[in-house]
Amino acid sequence: MLDLFYYLINHLVGKPSEPKQKEETYAFSESRTDELVKFFCGIGESEILDESIKTTDYPFEPSTVFPNKEIHFSEIDEIHLDEYPPTLKIGDELIFISREYIAELKEFTERNNIKEANRNSNWNRITEPFLDTEFDEEQKQKTIELLIENGFTEKEVADSRKEIADYMMEYNFGTMLWDWVSLGLNDVLSVMRVKLKKEEFQEFYWRAMEIEQRK
Repeated sequence: MLDLFYYLINHLVGKPSEPKQKEETYAFSESRTDELVKFFCGIGESEILDESIKTTDYPFEPSTVFPNKEIHFSEIDEIHLDEYPPTLKIGDELIFISREYIAELKEFTERNNIKEANRNSNWNRITEPFLDTEFDEEQKQKTIELLIENGFTEKEVADSRKEIADYMMEYNFGTMLWDWVSLGLNDVLSVMRVKLKKEEFQEFYWRAMEIEQRK
């Protein structure tokens, strides 16, 4: 796994990287372990009411719903029920709602005549190289082409991957999550909120929102 880690990092960012000593990679200090645990911040709790949704303990500080807010249905531009997790679109922002509320959320959508829509999941494509899955060259190129269709350049894709590469590998392999299906916007935000300073994360948060929804 260590060899895979450094092969992927070098392959993705295009620069040499010195492997850490084995004990530094696997024998985490208590403070290091605490940092890894912080990656898993969740997406808060929700209460679906007749005409509003109460969110509590929302973890992303730049968000307009941080840390708690009651969202009236009139504020919601559209709802994405097929996403994992589902999201509310409020202006330029996507708000995550746990999939455990999907039945209530669907009723809420229908009851208040809110637009139900599909949305792009560009971060799922950008993070493909950090999954515990091997992709052949054909699949890699197909992913690039889909992102180009959504307004990206190959350089933008490469730069975005380079920016998060070390952190996402740490998240998926250092924590032994080993996700092989998808890593999306919520995963990226969960990682970067730990790794970036407050001001840096605020800038990244809104940039990540734009990237996710670009088409």
